[in-house]
Amino acid sequence: NAVNALQLYDAMEAKLGRFVWQRENENNLYNISARFRNVKDEVLHGPFVTISVFDWNDSVRKVKKLAASIVGKSFRTRSQRKRRRGSVQQFDLTALQYSPIFEKLRYWEQGEVIDAKEVIAIKLYTDFDCLQHEMKKTLRDVDGEDKEVFCRRLSSYANWRFLLTTTIEKFS
Repeated sequence: NAVNALQLYDAMEAKLGRFVWQRENENNLYNISARFRNVKDEVLHGPFVTISVFDWNDSVRKVKKLAASIVGKSFRTRSQRKRRRGSVQQFDLTALQYSPIFEKLRYWEQGEVIDAKEVIAIKLYTDFDCLQHEMKKTLRDVDGEDKEVFCRRLSSYANWRFLLTTTIEKFS
């Protein structure tokens, strides 16, 4: 019986292939800078996938409405991330383009309310499948992808990637 199961597995693997879990990108990419000034420019003018100005404006309108509502104000950080002794000054979102992507750290206090920038990062990821697909490629290794293409994608979505990952860490 075990032999039949093994033969069945081998036949299925030959026909369908083997599932491989996604793995976090392990490349040393500390020197990549953001290609665009902000998230808006990345999703409207990026080289891989873009959304329309109408979609951007519609999303911003909905995010502002949510952020101003009682529901939006109920999203708060559960814990804090303190600045370590000797660390650089607090991260400034507008200065994202001027320093390497992965060296930026955001610090927060417990009980901070989610703001519109953080909500838009999540909304872009959840509402636009094409953008989500490209963002996933910056978070995981894609088998067979050229490193130059990966670095270009990473620099093209650097602001959004940083904001999204920080927001998830901050509010989870």
